[in-house]
Amino acid sequence: DKNITDYLKLPKYDNVRYFSLPDDKIKALVTEIMNIPDNYHRVMFMFLLRGRRSNEIRSLCWENIDFKNKSYTILDYNNKVKKNQVYLLDDEIIEHLNIIKEEKGLLFKSNRTGKKLTAIPRTKWKNIQEKVGITMRIHDFRHLLGFTLINNNVPIEHISRALGHSKITTTQRYSNQKEQMAKDAVDVFLGLVKSD
Repeated sequence: DKNITDYLKLPKYDNVRYFSLPDDKIKALVTEIMNIPDNYHRVMFMFLLRGRRSNEIRSLCWENIDFKNKSYTILDYNNKVKKNQVYLLDDEIIEHLNIIKEEKGLLFKSNRTGKKLTAIPRTKWKNIQEKVGITMRIHDFRHLLGFTLINNNVPIEHISRALGHSKITTTQRYSNQKEQMAKDAVDVFLGLVKSD
């Protein structure tokens, strides 16, 4: 008499990627990046640590860097927001940029073609992951930054700006991480102590 599918509960699809690393792994990752012998690749990964997307880094030109005002601009056609975004440079990255400084053109270009890189160097990234003992995607640098800042009580508006989000709601998924972790822990506990 009744349709059994009425009682079927399908899991909701969660397209949010939750990514975090323990503090010791984060420190090891940063140390490994800062120990890259080639300054060219080191600077590339330093931009990733600062929340930039792969395409933003690979599209960045020397003309987009303003050393006088210690800033750089990610042009509208190179970012997801589709408007120019200006970020400040810290002294550490300025020091490293000055080592590889050129007059014009792409900061990071292919050695073979002289054109835009198709991706962050995979072999370099694979070696870093192996040395640190982690598995993560290049885009996970952004998640790592967001979750780490949220878990250290940095205001969400600051995190949103650092990640270049056009809407605060995009950034709010990081604020749910603490609550999600707490819920997951309680769910595990309840699963262990409840009898069927």
